[in-house]
Order: sequence, then structure tokens, then C-alpha cells
Amino acid sequence: MSDFEFEDSNSGSFARFLSNGCVSCQKGAKMVLFVTGRCYRDCFYCPLSDERKDRDVVFANERPVYLDEDILEEAESMNAEGTGITGGEPLLESGSVLHYISLLKSRFGPGHHIHLYTSIPADNDMIQKLAAAGLDEIRFHPPTEMWESLVGSDFEASIRTAQAAGISAGIEIPALPNAVDVAVFAKKIDCFLNLNELEFSENNADAMKEHGFSLIDNESNAVFGSREIARQAYEVGGKINFCASRYKDAVQLRLRLIRTAVSSARPFDEITADGTIIYGKLKIQSVFLNDFATFLEDLEVPAEAYEILDPDGNSDDFAVVETAAGIAEELAEIFREDEISDFGEVQFWLFERYPFSNGFVVESSRIY
Repeated sequence: MSDFEFEDSNSGSFARFLSNGCVSCQKGAKMVLFVTGRCYRDCFYCPLSDERKDRDVVFANERPVYLDEDILEEAESMNAEGTGITGGEPLLESGSVLHYISLLKSRFGPGHHIHLYTSIPADNDMIQKLAAAGLDEIRFHPPTEMWESLVGSDFEASIRTAQAAGISAGIEIPALPNAVDVAVFAKKIDCFLNLNELEFSENNADAMKEHGFSLIDNESNAVFGSREIARQAYEVGGKINFCASRYKDAVQLRLRLIRTAVSSARPFDEITADGTIIYGKLKIQSVFLNDFATFLEDLEVPAEAYEILDPDGNSDDFAVVETAAGIAEELAEIFREDEISDFGEVQFWLFERYPFSNGFVVESSRIY
């Protein structure tokens, strides 16, 4: 952990303390392990999508998890220095949480930093189990109705128990009214406080409006006034970090994407400054796939410059060949100028997507 004064004028983030988990996040070096969408609380500001909210699903970054190996492969694909476990409420699946902590520590060693978010004030038994599994850091999310009465609460007991067990412990909440009360409490018991800029999402927008919140401007999802509340809490003193909405998007996410792209990109993928990858995609009727592969060899396209994703296709379905964007453009031009029709219908596309497995497509365009 580190004490210092930090302010990013471009994003609006500021801090005088960063936990080790936050240090890794700032570098884009942490995998996000989403354990479950189930939660017994009903926070009006919850941003979870329909794909995850109230559903018993597991994701490593954006990758659906079905097997332990999915998690390990995703961590390796981005050369992750650590993992943040989140939900929903992860401790509703405490057995899975303990298993995943042990799994990650076993594969990547004790230096793989793991932090956990929870709105449950875990008792001594659970804290000891988390410590034994190897949890490094825990961030509690008390409900808003308790923010003025945290002194002497189960959350205080849980924080102190975690600290005594060797787990770095603190609080993480959105910068809502009464966050100043939480700052006073955090300073009193000497735990860290992470404040996140409140944001609109597709699923919480109606509830946010009902509670009187509005957007800071037309170009951001950030809530008007949230940053000012965080500034008031910051003035209380103590170990406070405020993470702005723009910082998460412009810095943390971009660095995580770049890290993943550098680690996992194929030889022909072009990595952008934002960490997305650009490549060409050819769709060809499967019955012509072998002939098309020979055509590429005759053109002396290097084997490492393309990937055939359906080598056994023998029906009228389309197979896929992915290659460098420049090669796709050159091939499209050859087909356009020479009016090649030996391979039935061939489609040429350019794609830009996140570098994760089945990553989100930022843009696609057909060029022939």
C-alpha cells in the first residue's frame, strides 16, 4: 500500500492512498472474476446487465466460465498480476470464492494479488477461511441506510477481524450523499475508503432518475454532483481514493485491453492505441475452402498470416478465414478487379474488437 497525493486532471480522479489492489487495477493488470449475479440487496444504483443480474453465472473478464481452466486461461491471456472477485454478492457462493482463490494462488503463486468485494459483514469463521485460502484484500460495501451508524456495527467488527487475520480491509462505495459519514468512520478505525463516481447504466437509469440524479453532461455516464461529494469526503482526511468514471474507461480499461492484446494477439492482428485488435475476416462456402487455401498458397500468403477456423467444412455453410486487415483488403481488391468467381460467394470484412475470447465487436464493415 502507498500514501501519497495523486490527482488526474484529465479524468478527475484523486487519492492520498491506494491499496495494492488499486495499484494493480491502475496498471490494467487485474482480471475481473464475476462469481454470481445473485444478491440479497436491492441497491437502486446497481449497474449490472440483464446478462448477469440475478443470474448464477460466472465470468472471467468478459469470458463465460464453465470450467476452472477458463479462468486460468483468461488470466494467462492478459498476464494478470492479480484478480478482483466481484458480483452480485460473491459470498452467497462462498464455497466457489474459496475455491477460486486457492485455484489462482496455486497456479500463479502467492504474488498473485486477490481482492474481494462484498456487502456481507463476514463473521470470524468466514474471515479465517478467506485468509487461509490466500485472500489479500477485502472491500466491504455496507448498505446506504447504515452509513451514519457504522461505528460498533458488524462491518466494523468484520474489518477489524480481517485486519487481524492479515487481510487488508476497507470500504468501497459509490460517492453518494452521506459518503462523508463513511469517510469519518474509515478515518476513525484506520481503514481505506474507495469512492467510485456514481454512474448511469442501461439497467439503473430509471431508478437513478427517480432518486433525483442526472448526468453530468451528454458525453459521460457520470452523475452530476458525485465528484463534489467525493471531494467533501476527501477533505475529512484518511486513506481515501476517488476513482472517476472517465478514469475507469480511459485508463484502467484501456491498459487492461492493451495488456491482453499484447499477450494474446495473433501474428496478423493489429493492436490499436486503445488496446483493441483489427483484422480481416473472409467468409467462404465450406465446399470451396480447400481450393481457397491453395489459392492463398499460390499468392504466397505466409501460413502465419492467416487462420482457417473451419478446416473440416464440407457443406454449403460458410467457413471463416481470419487474416491481417491489409491482406484482406488486397484480396478483396483482387476479387473485385479480376471478378474471381471460382469459390462461390466470398465475403471480405474488417473487424475491430476487444482482445478477449469472443470479445465485444467495436466495429465491422464489409469491404467486398
